[in-house]
Amino acid sequence: MSEQNMETFIKTPTEIAIEGLQAQVKELQEIISGLKIHDTFTNLSPPPPKEKEQKEKKQNSQRQIEALQIENSKFKFRIKHLLTALDKKDEEISQLKKYMK
Repeated sequence: MSEQNMETFIKTPTEIAIEGLQAQVKELQEIISGLKIHDTFTNLSPPPPKEKEQKEKKQNSQRQIEALQIENSKFKFRIKHLLTALDKKDEEISQLKKYMK
């Protein structure tokens, strides 16, 4: 075996430790560069809505809720009167049936 080949097989503990630390440094550098890329993409996300926009949306939602509640009340009123009218018609029909017998 040549002297160079012997050197690659025989390493001191210090050399082994240095190689291990160098490998760890490379891994950490890769992790850091990955984090920098991630941070760049997160900063590109749209900014959160402003307070004024949030208040406007909330007010619009509140108005829609109130309009739907009013509409619901009107429908309930109409249904109640339709049911009352149906009951009256049923009563009239039952009375007519009594007279026909």
